[in-house]
Amino acid sequence: MADYLKRVNQLKGFQTLLSTGTDEHGSKMMKAAEKEMITVKALCDMNSEIFKEMMKSASVSYDTFIRTTERSFNFYNSPS
Repeated sequence: MADYLKRVNQLKGFQTLLSTGTDEHGSKMMKAAEKEMITVKALCDMNSEIFKEMMKSASVSYDTFIRTTERSFNFYNSPS
């Protein structure tokens, strides 16, 4: 839906930005990594690549891909 809205608004001449990404924090990630017997980082790396491939195969046109473990995400979401 977001990709559709981005494309429609681009056709109307509006400047658009579509950000997507993965949330890599929380107990669900820890439990899933434990179940797979890998580190949380390894699970996050694997999931991010799968997600990117899924977006590519669906022809989703995003501008930025954000991982919540990235420094840039933490910089922009930290209290001032």
